Order: sequence, then structure tokens, then C-alpha cells
Amino acid sequence: MVVIKRIFVCVFLVSLLVGETTQEPGICFYGEEAWTQAKNYFTQPSTCHEGRPNDCNDIPDKCPSGVYKVFPNQTKGFDVYCEMNLDKGHWTVFQRRENGYVDFYRGWNDYKLGFGNPKLDRFNRFRRNTAFAKYKNFAIGDESSKFKLTVNGYHGTAGNNMEYHSGHGFSTKDSDNDIGVGHCALDYRGAWWFNKCVTADLNGQYFLKTPDSVHRGVYWLAFIFLSDFISCIVGAFTLVNIDPKKRFIRQSSKKLGEYEMAPIKPIEIL
Repeated sequence: MVVIKRIFVCVFLVSLLVGETTQEPGICFYGEEAWTQAKNYFTQPSTCHEGRPNDCNDIPDKCPSGVYKVFPNQTKGFDVYCEMNLDKGHWTVFQRRENGYVDFYRGWNDYKLGFGNPKLDRFNRFRRNTAFAKYKNFAIGDESSKFKLTVNGYHGTAGNNMEYHSGHGFSTKDSDNDIGVGHCALDYRGAWWFNKCVTADLNGQYFLKTPDSVHRGVYWLAFIFLSDFISCIVGAFTLVNIDPKKRFIRQSSKKLGEYEMAPIKPIEIL
């Protein structure tokens, strides 16, 4: 009877959260965890999905983590994942990466419009091999500036590998905006705010084993000096959040499975 009950809850939750009866990875829960997820679903405040929030900072405090439609700058709105538990919540997740099933080696328009599935949200329970970086000032310009990045004011445990990319436009395989002699997005098979070329590239090629070149792969320079460097490359999970209330960007590296890239939009958190 216990096994039957657990299977029922598992399928039932998939139907509620995904709108399907297929058991997709990361959605299915068993036993006590399944009941917890069901309780959270049925008890979330009715106001959680009301109104036109500008970003996750406008979501009520008691709402659960999940997918919400946001309407920045009077846009028609688009779905983003709001992390409401991590570090006091209200994080707008605009990049996360958890396995190699989806190719991040994409062109300009894909990154401009966004791609991926924000619904697979069971990542904050995995705590092994983690590090974080917070930046007090973070801004992304509009498309005419090539989505120029401005970032400074580092604090964290991951190492300050983003500031090297500050002041540079976003580059993809079909849009070279770095200042190197080559084409960083082609050379390292990624898409990022390349300088010449890289101390960080969380959109790099996903390897099933450690790459031959230390600048290839899902890359964060400081991890080269960590004993678990291979774990950060193999099975890597990256998460990039913006919290307007706290005025910094947070990046973390974890281990799990699935992905999301929200549309690139002008962002200013200064």
C-alpha cells in the first residue's frame, strides 16, 4: 500500500506541475517529499500569480519558488523562474545550466529571445560542490550596445572571475564582439561577454570528461585551483540570479540536470 500511495502522489504531482502525466526527471517525488510538494502546491497564496510583476522582487514573500510571468519595462511578459528560498528569496533566475542535454552553442537571436525550460526547478536541494559570487553593481545594456556588461563589487567564495568581462559586449558564434585577435565564441564554443578571451564562460561546451584545454567547457577560472575541479566540469550546474532588493548578482555552481536561458534584456542594478 505504501508503494502504491507513493507512485500515485508522484504521477499526480507531475500532472499538476507540468500539465502532463509523463514522469519527467526532476519533477517526480516520493514519500514525505511528495506530500510536502503537494502541500506547497495547494496552500500557496492566490495572490502569487496576480498583477504584473516587474521581476521576482514583486512576488509576495510567502509565495513558493517556481515559474512566474514578469513584465519588465512594459513588455508583454515572459516566464522566468523565481527562487524564493535561497538567501532570503526574490531572485530572478536568468541563467541556469545543469546537464549537457541542450546545446548552449547558439546564435545571437536564440540568446536574445531566450531558450530552455524554466519549469524544472528542483535544484536547490543539491549542496555538493557549491560556490557563489555576489556583485554589488551589475548592468546589461540594450541590444545597440551588444548587451554590454558592467559588473563590479565582488564578494563570495567562487573567485572574482566576472569582473574581467566588464565593459564588453555579448558574443555568440555569429556575432563577434570581443577584443581578442580571434573569435572567442568560436574558439571556445560558447556565448559570453568575452574580453580576450575568458576567465569565466558559464555557457561553454558541456563535456562528459575534463576538456583538454582549461579554457574550454563550463568554465570559471578559480575552480582550476580547487580539488573538485573535475566535478565542476562533469555534471556542472550553473545558476545566475538577480536580486533587485539586494542589488547584486549571484552565481553558483552545483551538480544536477536541466537548463534555462531567459531572454537577454537591459538590466540595471546599481
